[in-house]
Amino acid sequence: MNQTKTKTLVALLVLGGLLGYLPVLWAGSLEPSAPPGPTMKTLDEVEPRIPIHESDLPLTITESGSYYLVEDAYCGSTAITVNVDNVTIDLMGYSLIGPGGSGANYGIYMSSRTNVEIRNGTIRNFGRHGIYDGITNGKHRAINVRAISNGGGGIYLNGQSNLVKDCTACENGGGGIRCGYGSVVTGNTANSNGDEGIYAWSGSTVTGNTCNYNTGDGIFAGHRCTVTGNTCCSNTGDGIKVTYKCRVVENTCDNNGAGDGDGAGIHVIGDRNRIEGNNVTANDRGIDIDENGNVVANNMVKGNTANYDIVADNQLNILLCEVPETIAWPATVTLAGTLKCTPTDQDAITVNADNVTIDLAGHALIGPDSGTGCGIYMDGRDNIEIKNGTVRDFGGNGICEASATTGKGHRVINIRAISNVGMGIFLYGQGNLVKDCTACKNDCGGIRCGDDSVITGNTCSSNTNDGIYAYSGCTVTGSTCCGNTGDGIVVTYKCRVVENTCDGNGAGDGDGAGIHVISSGNRIESNNVTNNDRGIDVDSSNNIIIKNTASGNTIDYDYAAGNTVGYHIDLSAAGGVIPGGYPWANFSF
Repeated sequence: MNQTKTKTLVALLVLGGLLGYLPVLWAGSLEPSAPPGPTMKTLDEVEPRIPIHESDLPLTITESGSYYLVEDAYCGSTAITVNVDNVTIDLMGYSLIGPGGSGANYGIYMSSRTNVEIRNGTIRNFGRHGIYDGITNGKHRAINVRAISNGGGGIYLNGQSNLVKDCTACENGGGGIRCGYGSVVTGNTANSNGDEGIYAWSGSTVTGNTCNYNTGDGIFAGHRCTVTGNTCCSNTGDGIKVTYKCRVVENTCDNNGAGDGDGAGIHVIGDRNRIEGNNVTANDRGIDIDENGNVVANNMVKGNTANYDIVADNQLNILLCEVPETIAWPATVTLAGTLKCTPTDQDAITVNADNVTIDLAGHALIGPDSGTGCGIYMDGRDNIEIKNGTVRDFGGNGICEASATTGKGHRVINIRAISNVGMGIFLYGQGNLVKDCTACKNDCGGIRCGDDSVITGNTCSSNTNDGIYAYSGCTVTGSTCCGNTGDGIVVTYKCRVVENTCDGNGAGDGDGAGIHVISSGNRIESNNVTNNDRGIDVDSSNNIIIKNTASGNTIDYDYAAGNTVGYHIDLSAAGGVIPGGYPWANFSF
């Protein structure tokens, strides 16, 4: 017990000593180490920039730094001259206002300067340019500036590597915005200027701008420029003009050339440009290509006085948006959708060049159902391919190649030629392929092909006149010809007609054969002819007719003398049993 009391007393004494010592530890030395410093900031520390008042104008900046306008400021001469590099001028939402007229005064003038930024305000009514640097040093930035109603250009930065962003240049006597080599011009509006809306020299990027109602071109871009996502409408000159090695993609160009009828939506004056995915409408000329070696792909071109004015030797992938249209150069043409041709005396598509592919892309070319126009017409052309869609209701032929002496090597694949007043498909030239097509309800026949053609896998039904008519040296295979008022298949000489089905031809006037051979040197093999006026009708000698089957025809086989014919076996008389030993026989059943 006594020992416990003793320990408690010692602990209390120690604690009391520590508590008496702590204030000394916490207080430290009360003597200051130095006199107290100032607590207020200087004006330069609060606002490190230099103000510009109206009373300071005209002002010449000779020291690098940051300047800002504190009020709207009028100046009867050049307002600000920058005589040093590395300057920022913030207009702070205010205006620099000139005297108007055409005097030699500028809003902001610099010559041979580098790295000047001008932003956030208006520069207007100066006799020359709103912002001007005419020498090549550059590297300037104009951001959110409105250059309006100046006698010369709005923003003129001739040096290289400039940025003009989110600016408005309108109603200036010269051009709206001009930039030198390697500049970026983006998000600006340049309207109603007395020259180009935007002029950007080589290596520049011009993107997302609006350039309308300029006297001159909407955008002029020098070589190696990228011009994307701009809108250029109702300019007196071209909507967009480029020299060479440019990329012009996804722009909108409408109603350019207004006033004098001499403006294109997109005008290419050099080579090695790529013009792709643009919307070009209601211009004097849609896409105008003056030089060869360019790529033009998938543009929507419609409603222009002339949609295309293109010289030879360019690579063209045309997205066809309206008809009538003439294809005057080797190209791949793809329908943008179903197109209707309303003129009765014009062809929907006229092909005036060799080596053209027309892909209907599942769409239809529709005619006026009267007149003389064809769906697709070519005369004396070579190597035209037409595929994948419908050609119907034309007063002439659905597809027509009119020259037997020069046209050759065409391919028509997966086409439906329906209800044309002329023929469905008429290829008078030689060496053609017609494959997997349907020709129905045409008034002058289904398919007609010139010498040495291949006609395979087609369906020709309910045509007035013949289903298929093939000139010399043709192969007709795997086709079905039914219900035509004339013959199902007609061949002249040296043809091969194999494994076709012909039913119900000669309907209406009783004067049609399933297969009609009108000359010599033909091979008629393994066809099935049923319910025709005549099954197989051979008018001339020196043909071979083997392994065919016939049923329900008024007369199954009608051969002229002097042909080689497989033994004729009437299976109904033979009790429906095919006798052996006759591998080349023609059957009736």
